[in-house]
Amino acid sequence: MKTPAFLIAPDKFKGCMDAPTAAGAIRDGIKSVFPGALCTIIPLADGGEGTADVFISQNLGSRTEADTCDALGRPVKASYVLLNDRTTAVIETASAAGLSGISPSDRSPLTATSRGVGLLIRHARLRGAKKICLGLGGSATNDGGCGIAWALGWRFLDADGREFPPIPRNMDRLARLVPPPDPQTFQCIALADVGNPLLGPRGATRTYGPQKGATDDDLAHLERALESLANVASDSLGQDFRDTPGSGAAGGIGFGVLAFLGGTIVPGFQFLSEICNFPQAIAACDWVVTGEGGFDLQSLEGKGPAALAQMAGRFGKPVILLAGSVQNSPDARKLFAFAASIQNRPMSLEESRADAESLLRETAANVASLIRAGQRAVR
Repeated sequence: MKTPAFLIAPDKFKGCMDAPTAAGAIRDGIKSVFPGALCTIIPLADGGEGTADVFISQNLGSRTEADTCDALGRPVKASYVLLNDRTTAVIETASAAGLSGISPSDRSPLTATSRGVGLLIRHARLRGAKKICLGLGGSATNDGGCGIAWALGWRFLDADGREFPPIPRNMDRLARLVPPPDPQTFQCIALADVGNPLLGPRGATRTYGPQKGATDDDLAHLERALESLANVASDSLGQDFRDTPGSGAAGGIGFGVLAFLGGTIVPGFQFLSEICNFPQAIAACDWVVTGEGGFDLQSLEGKGPAALAQMAGRFGKPVILLAGSVQNSPDARKLFAFAASIQNRPMSLEESRADAESLLRETAANVASLIRAGQRAVR
């Protein structure tokens, strides 16, 4: 009986396990059934939180710590990854402007700023980085990337030519944008797992504002602030990016990358696939095992496990999905040979998160046993 080869590539299980930890649990479960199995581990990320961990786990770079500020402007230390070529930095917006670092009672999207992310970019530039890969996701901000631009020397002026801090509460004053005196000399690539535009019902404010603490009145103000930014940016820069897919990612930081940094937005999985050579790893395996905390209809819109399954399908390789919860759908059934929740009995979210690693290991072992039973049946 042939021992199958597995590619293990889960995303993070948000709130309880990062992607490398999840991958280790799956490997241990498989090895308990197939001790001699070849298990290739490439933790998955799609541009959001956990992206930097993937590069560390694959020995593609090292962490660099820097002084910066959080979304409320408070001094903090944060880190980014400088890849081994020493010219490319991978920075997560969540590392400096993350929602997870702000308690629910302190969330204030009208005053939250992405300036700390800009300070990390500046730090990386001073250390020789010529390319910035900015992972969009998990931000506490809704400022259209104005804070990043502010940290990098952009000035925001009102109708009287007075400069002001570009937080959303102030943006109805915006009349003119002034770029820094020295032109930007680096390449910026934004990694996004969503295609939301800047404005409208699917835009940054309406889609993600409530989870950042925005009230109904706040939502109206935040939408006007981003619309004002888009209008002035269009007049000042001669290009309008408000409808570009991904411009609404991370509270509009996607828009800021396009407008202020002259950058591009690419699917996070696409970038990671090129760096980690997913096609080669898929071609060499018999089974692909992926997973994330919760798989739902939104997961089908370019997020890591779905994108991986689509790629594996082109190689004719079956894909197993293990998740904390799985929302069944015809599209999901087309992507995965097997999809299972790791919950083995009725339990609360808190219980499943507390025991997620062992539940994932147990479920992986159960799936491996099914594969072994299938092998025996066809001998």
